[in-house]
Amino acid sequence: MRLKKMFMVLLSLIITLSLVACGSPTQETTGTTTETTVTSGIYTGSAPGHNGPVSVDVTIDEDGTISDIQIVESSETLAIGSGAYEITKNHVLVKQNLDVEAISGATISRVAYINAIADALGQAGFDVDALKESTGEVDDSVIGDLETEVLVIGGGIAGFSAAIEANSLGANVILIEKLGVIGGTTARSEGIVQAAGTELQKEHGIDDSEEQFYIDFTGLQTDETLDDDLIRLGIENSVETIEWLKDKGVNFDEIESAHPLPPRDIMRGHYAENKGGGMMQTLYEYALDNGVEVYTNTKATEIIMKDGAAVGAKVVRSNGEELTISAQAVVIATGGYSSNKELMAKLHPEIVDYTSYNSNTGDGYLLAEQAGAEMINKSPALVHYANRLPGATGAVNVVGFYTPTVVLVTEDGLRYSSEEAYTFDRSGVVIAKGASQVFALLPNEFVSENQEGVDNGVEKGIIIKSESIEDLAKEYGIDADNLVATIENYNELCDKGKDDDFNKDSKFLKSFDGPEYYAMRLYPSVAETYNGPKITVNGEVISTDGNPIPGLYAAGGVTMAQFTDYQYYSSGTAILYSAVIGREAANHIVENVLNK
Repeated sequence: MRLKKMFMVLLSLIITLSLVACGSPTQETTGTTTETTVTSGIYTGSAPGHNGPVSVDVTIDEDGTISDIQIVESSETLAIGSGAYEITKNHVLVKQNLDVEAISGATISRVAYINAIADALGQAGFDVDALKESTGEVDDSVIGDLETEVLVIGGGIAGFSAAIEANSLGANVILIEKLGVIGGTTARSEGIVQAAGTELQKEHGIDDSEEQFYIDFTGLQTDETLDDDLIRLGIENSVETIEWLKDKGVNFDEIESAHPLPPRDIMRGHYAENKGGGMMQTLYEYALDNGVEVYTNTKATEIIMKDGAAVGAKVVRSNGEELTISAQAVVIATGGYSSNKELMAKLHPEIVDYTSYNSNTGDGYLLAEQAGAEMINKSPALVHYANRLPGATGAVNVVGFYTPTVVLVTEDGLRYSSEEAYTFDRSGVVIAKGASQVFALLPNEFVSENQEGVDNGVEKGIIIKSESIEDLAKEYGIDADNLVATIENYNELCDKGKDDDFNKDSKFLKSFDGPEYYAMRLYPSVAETYNGPKITVNGEVISTDGNPIPGLYAAGGVTMAQFTDYQYYSSGTAILYSAVIGREAANHIVENVLNK
């Protein structure tokens, strides 16, 4: 059953972080829902999240309709952006229920939002248990076996780019998504696309070129698995990708650099209006309007092979229905596997005590491997080391991403990088030196500027406060002699006004003056993995015998190994390459498989 837009989650609504005025619920008019009297008004609900409490204001209209949901407090943006909130909010507003199964793939953060909304609705008089009951709206239907020309597996930017492009060239296309909503990792992102030489850059007076982008990009990344032809493909099609997305209705309203320091300091990050959710909603609507068939709650379990060629996939729907989708070509357009603990332990044993907040469980990796693909496996993954200042109201609420005034050490008590450096660059050094833990020591000025968050951190045990550096070291199991020497040396650098060790800008050198000292552990958060099948510049999946597997293509997060390594250029790189390779695959399929 093709999903209708009127029943879909509207991912393009903007997350609103401003506070909504909240008073006592009015008693003017009541509505009824599931035989329960509901009182209109604005109700504040709360629930525990992964990083702290989540609070929302829920507006109930006079007819009992849930008309608005706004965040009052949330610490759930460390790794997932605003996507969990957007997806949950829009489901509730459109469906008027709390059917968690329909929002499949729920993360800890998404469940926290659901529970906070449920708390507010309970105060308004709703029967919350009834609202949480499965509606069966999506899952009760039986669709039976299907046949198409092109099957796309995955509903993120790579999948919809491939589906829309193939459809525009005259192919019949089915796209399947295992979750109850489309968008993938892109929908939870800021919606950034890296590009060089665009009209938006020119409007801002930015002098940039594809060649400079290539120099900056390849100057960072040196892994032997990188494919120069694929790297050039993405960069040389970056402007065209922006224009292609604009043609489909995606607007770009901001442009920023990835980092203050070269080579990421040129403003190349094009921000989609309404972020990644808005981008994906626009592409989804365009796909439906132009005849792409989209099935959610539908997971591919096996690539069907016949005489060495991919001819479809076996799938299972969330209601348990198993079916076959026959196709002349299959595009695996899925994400990575950071939420698959078995694959993480197998492929990245060096990463321990990590967190991941997406639904990427390695489906595409396993499908390609099962189909006989040559797999690229390398370490490390894309990892941030960070932790949150709970309830912070100062300038900083996350320590580790970009907090250049703190001092970062590993368990040996030694600094390992300029704290001003890009987050992935610093993480790469940690993993390269074989360290497993990272700690941030907070200088006096940082503490005073972020006092509320620091105090909350101490109260919750996230931050340790001590009267000596030695005691901090003992509390965390850090080499005490080294840590004391590190801080003494760092204070000397502060007095000197020059970081002789790592060349951090002198404006970020802030001393440790006592009488109290603060430290916190930073935990690895896996932003994405990049291991997966080897592909050609056309997206063809390479088999273990070194030749393309007929009819099998791949794009998206599952193919990142050939255009990035742990020194990831910046957010927006994956979206660029996912869109480019997805479209390249579609063009190759239509011309060489379908012969159209």
